[in-house]
Amino acid sequence: MICYGGKTMATNNFIELEYTKLKDEQLARIGYRDNMVYLSLVAIGAVYSFALADSSHYFTFLVLPWVNIILGWMYIVNDEKVSAIGRYIRTQLIENIENTSNKKIIFNWEIVHRNDKHRIQRKIIQCAVDLLTFPVPGMLSIFAFFYFCGSESRILTIFAIIEIVFLLILIWQFLQYEDFQKGK
Repeated sequence: MICYGGKTMATNNFIELEYTKLKDEQLARIGYRDNMVYLSLVAIGAVYSFALADSSHYFTFLVLPWVNIILGWMYIVNDEKVSAIGRYIRTQLIENIENTSNKKIIFNWEIVHRNDKHRIQRKIIQCAVDLLTFPVPGMLSIFAFFYFCGSESRILTIFAIIEIVFLLILIWQFLQYEDFQKGK
């Protein structure tokens, strides 16, 4: 028996409740993470259409990298939590159920969907799409700024270099958090 919120619950019920809460959080984080993609696409369209509407707006190209960095980081953080929840369910929670009930219970979907023969190919493509959605438009925006404006302003040039560094860090983080493993 486990005490939860002042109520005594059977261990299996507690584990079931934990599983339900984890899946709810995972679902919420997936929705939030996916919204970062939509926001990034809207930001790309807004910045490019404003910047290209008038030559006095070219400085706006330097806004997009910051937007991409922030949204990309929020995407990575939520994607990592989605993966961490899945990892916890596949390892700890399943083990807890097996230890408390003397039965071998497996949440098959938590493992099966990670074992198909196209997983690595799919993850590589997903990584490429993530990079094309977040850091690459920021880099292109910086190049567009220099193409249209040159390097007239030393401050804006320094600003752009700082943005490039942060975008490279974002790329590195996307590659660090990519999960190509199969199975549990």
